[in-house]
Amino acid sequence: MARKSNVISILKVDPQEIARLRVQKSSKGVEVLSYDMTRGPWKAEDGSLEKALKDFGEQHHLAEDAIYTVISRFDVTVRILSLPTQSPEETASMVRLSAEEFVPYSADELIIDQCMLQKLPNGESKVLAALAHQDVVNNHLALLRSANLDPERIFLSTACLASAARASLEPTEEPVSIIDLASGGLEIIVLTAGQLQFGRGIATTQDWSVTGDSASEALHELSLEARGSLAAYRRESEDAIPVSTVYLCSELTGTQFWSESLEHETGKECRPADFLSTLITRGKEQITMLPAVLLGAALAAQDRAAVNINLLPQTLKQVRALEGTKRRFLFAAGLVAIVLLAYGILYAQAVHQRQSYIHDLTREVAKIEPNARGVAEKQEQLNILRKQIQRKGSAIESMDAAFEAAPTGRMTITRFSYDRNEGINIFGHAMSVDDVHEYAESLRALAKNGFDMLANARSVYWNKAEERQTPIFAYLINIPFVVTENADELPSENR
Repeated sequence: MARKSNVISILKVDPQEIARLRVQKSSKGVEVLSYDMTRGPWKAEDGSLEKALKDFGEQHHLAEDAIYTVISRFDVTVRILSLPTQSPEETASMVRLSAEEFVPYSADELIIDQCMLQKLPNGESKVLAALAHQDVVNNHLALLRSANLDPERIFLSTACLASAARASLEPTEEPVSIIDLASGGLEIIVLTAGQLQFGRGIATTQDWSVTGDSASEALHELSLEARGSLAAYRRESEDAIPVSTVYLCSELTGTQFWSESLEHETGKECRPADFLSTLITRGKEQITMLPAVLLGAALAAQDRAAVNINLLPQTLKQVRALEGTKRRFLFAAGLVAIVLLAYGILYAQAVHQRQSYIHDLTREVAKIEPNARGVAEKQEQLNILRKQIQRKGSAIESMDAAFEAAPTGRMTITRFSYDRNEGINIFGHAMSVDDVHEYAESLRALAKNGFDMLANARSVYWNKAEERQTPIFAYLINIPFVVTENADELPSENR
């Protein structure tokens, strides 16, 4: 079944306990869907732990979620180092080079990760380094895979505990200690102004779920380890400020009894880490304990933890990165294919609609073509008829306009001739040659008012003569007709 990417299961597995915190991805806090736990004891050697995990996974449908797991501090070597650099790359190199100083193994046998806790004013940095033997991590992965579980990341309990405390506890300049009563041991960290300063893990077989007289041995061990750890912190701390306040948390049991008992034993102020509940924005009723490590892991799974350690083997990280790239590529390719397919469908639909429209238009044209042809013929006949019956521009009107255009008192028209093929000739006398030219120009100007016949009017000749002892000019103005392509379009007067 495919994983639901928006639902996360945080697993903590050991021979004494299997716990699962199921959360919904959110932008703020932790939205708890459920908290499930079952107790052992089991053994890895006889397969009982594997069977218990498989049964737990099937019962709670773990394979449906994105799985993240936590490895306890007891199984990993952890150091808080001061390094002379603030570069993440240089920090990683320094931690790897110095790894063999902290564990009796070569660096090639280790899975190493580190997280910068604080940048110091002198250019140095404080770094949390985790060094896990490959066998520890590989056995953890093999156990999960036997239950058909494949974790996205493997967190360190110290980093998760510190992240949960930093996200929920109001920072103070005085150091405070947080003790996690975990399955298989206990873990103690110290924070100053919200920064992780000290951490220690102690493996133990004590059962923290007991109370009263049955808890005397466990309480004695707790008080001894608490005193020893806080004393070790004072020795390592630069300012040597003692811890006066201790908070207790556990995913196994309530911590009120242990807080009161430890306060009586140590004389320090001890109280349950109730501030952790502020991390839960929804589903507080699902949890009656204070599972700080699991809450911190839920923040880390959503990339909102202040301290990040991932002990997943580098080869597996590379495979995951390659798979992620492949998924993104396939998604992008699928998206492009869908877009192209959509465009193809739209184009095919557009072509089909266009062809259908053309087909419809062709049918309509076929229907109306006979009528349209008849209309065109009728229109042509009407144009001929209109030209035949219109008066403006006819030969008679053109001659009338020509006579009206003659300059009054300056020239006379003695006679004119009209021939349908040759045109109109106007004869007369004028007082000057300019009058003749002005008359011809006036005739041509009439063509703009619809008398097209007069467009080619021109003076053909003039002769100077004398009449009653007054000089005059005899003239001839010719107005040729323009022959049209269709003789039927000539006005009737021209025929």
